[in-house]
Amino acid sequence: MPRMATAMETRSSETIPASTCQVRKLWLRFLRRNDHDLLPISFNGVLIAALTVTFADVMGQGKLILAHSAIWWVMVLQHFCRCRAVSSAVVSSGPELGEDEASSVEAPAGVFSALAADQTCFVGACLTLLTFWSAAIFAGDPSDEEKFWWAISSYSMYLVHALLAGDLFICLLRNDLDQRNMGGLKEMIAPLLEAPPFLSLTAECYHTVSKSGSRPGQNATRKVVTHHAKEWVPYSGWCDATEFPQMDGLSSDTPFFCMVRVRVSGGAALKDRQKTFEDCHRQDIRQNYSSALTVARLDSEAQWISLCCDRKGLTARYVLASLCLGAVPWRLRFASQAAYLHLVILKKLVFDHPVPAGFHMAPQMPKPRGEKRTHDQWAFRGRAKSLDDPDATVLPSIYVCDFGIHWLRKRFVALGVVCCVLCCAVSVLSCVSAQSRGSKLAAIISAGLLALLEGPYITSFAHRVLMWSAKSARNLGVAAGTMVAAATIVMVCTSFWISVSWESWQHRGPTCVQELAGASKETAWALYLSDGFVDQTLVKTSHNTCHNKKHHPKSWPCQFIYASPIYHDAAAAADNDSAPLAWAVASGARPNQVLCSERGGICGFAAARIFRPGDLNRFRKLVSEQSDPALVLIGDPEDYMRDQRHVFLSAWVVLMLVFFASLHALYKLNCSTSARETADHHRESEAQLGTSGESLLHLLIDTRLVNEDEEAKHDNGGT
Repeated sequence: MPRMATAMETRSSETIPASTCQVRKLWLRFLRRNDHDLLPISFNGVLIAALTVTFADVMGQGKLILAHSAIWWVMVLQHFCRCRAVSSAVVSSGPELGEDEASSVEAPAGVFSALAADQTCFVGACLTLLTFWSAAIFAGDPSDEEKFWWAISSYSMYLVHALLAGDLFICLLRNDLDQRNMGGLKEMIAPLLEAPPFLSLTAECYHTVSKSGSRPGQNATRKVVTHHAKEWVPYSGWCDATEFPQMDGLSSDTPFFCMVRVRVSGGAALKDRQKTFEDCHRQDIRQNYSSALTVARLDSEAQWISLCCDRKGLTARYVLASLCLGAVPWRLRFASQAAYLHLVILKKLVFDHPVPAGFHMAPQMPKPRGEKRTHDQWAFRGRAKSLDDPDATVLPSIYVCDFGIHWLRKRFVALGVVCCVLCCAVSVLSCVSAQSRGSKLAAIISAGLLALLEGPYITSFAHRVLMWSAKSARNLGVAAGTMVAAATIVMVCTSFWISVSWESWQHRGPTCVQELAGASKETAWALYLSDGFVDQTLVKTSHNTCHNKKHHPKSWPCQFIYASPIYHDAAAAADNDSAPLAWAVASGARPNQVLCSERGGICGFAAARIFRPGDLNRFRKLVSEQSDPALVLIGDPEDYMRDQRHVFLSAWVVLMLVFFASLHALYKLNCSTSARETADHHRESEAQLGTSGESLLHLLIDTRLVNEDEEAKHDNGGT
């Protein structure tokens, strides 16, 4: 009997772990704050740079480029300021937290207070105005291709910022998708309250090495790390000391953002162990010591935020408002109605034996990492590797795209449709890219999105199904994404033959020099004429002046262009009174007389299909006799397009191979995920069944002990 009682007392002090399913739901519900600005910053920066480079020779939208660049720099500065404001302190000096870290509730504020709190609204309002501005510019001249693509890109940058910047959209999305699986606030926070804390200490010892630079007086400093170690603080027991603030003043339908931070308090004993760790790993000249706390996969590098709201359809409403350029008013209205709950999860640690009442036994700590010093030992000895690594890097904070991929992972058909749509878009845009520089840019950007979608799944397939190493699987995913991007670029560069073939199939094209003028030269691609003579004795030339301070001489003529008149025949060229019917233009070399066997005359391409608008303007200024001259690049089209067809088809085959490989990887991952979820469900069911059986056994033992005591009392009374 005493032995059973001791076992029951020991059981009451064991750790109460949160289940894997609860932690997974908690992780999917919460997200790390201030991490969701990198994607819109990267997308907008790449798009602005790509548009500027693509239309570099047409600087008609200089003010619009400067405005977008200024807004982009504001986004970068805001992200930098928010990251600098994140606190990294995780250890409390005493059993109580400071006033700035105590749990509190902020009631819904007005519109102006919401505008001051939400820093993304300013950038969103500026991007909305730029979208209206670019649309008005395009409406004034609908025939300008550059203005059309700038209007589309301005709207894309606004939409990406509205949906991906900040944490509102991802909070709405997670709330709508997970509100069926999560209960109230206490149930949502339960894994944090039940999970034990893991406090790690990290030491980095280093020295700096100075090296003389290439210029006099220039020194380069390099950091040399000589020692690195990471250990987990051992303790005997822990308890949760989280205090929930009063929320009596809020109505039941008020949405509120729950912002969580994890903290630990250990008193003087914890400070002593920190000092022991620092003394043990005090090497080299300089040292950096840091601490990290992890509770149920949530660490304390920044706040973790989640939206708690019973309203349904908020995500659809916000997406609809964003599509209609009303994202900023919707954000302000919702922020003015929402409350903010600042919750601090506090864990108290004890280092005494035996463990005091009300505290749980400490879990097993992972093995230390790095190098052990001094005297060939660690600061904390006697530990075993736990089955579950508590590092938060195992389950990092996911972004909107990662959350979408995680949501689509269980929906193989939908994810396959997304991949098919992107692959078809890349193929179609690559085929028509010769007709528009905006199509080239759209094809390359779509290929980047397709590579970002296919690469991770091929990596996961190689690592989880084929059992490759993490490095090899990552290299395979990078290679797959690189192949998609390279194949698309090759297709864009060799798609000229498709436009030529399409134009030849649709239109007869000009057959003589007289037909080059008028509308025919606007739709022509390859030219096969029955007549024509290039007068090579009359050549007009022009050049630009290049400057370089390091070059000798500092300026020199460069970028030569040439133009020769085209007549009906040689007799017309000899007649001084006849005017040129067209002009043969070239860059870097003089135009030549090239005859093709198809019709017996000169052949070549329409210059507007080969040269950029800036070069075309230079050609028009060079041949100023005509207001709108017909410009022809002389050359044999068959020689120019001889290998383009084979190269294009080879690149398209590579794109299709990677596409079908990604579909196969998605299918296998879907099968393995379903099997793993089934196994986890059976394992959790068995664990719950074992816990229920053990509880029933203890209940039977307690009942038997009570019955034996009553029988003993009855016997003593009878005696």
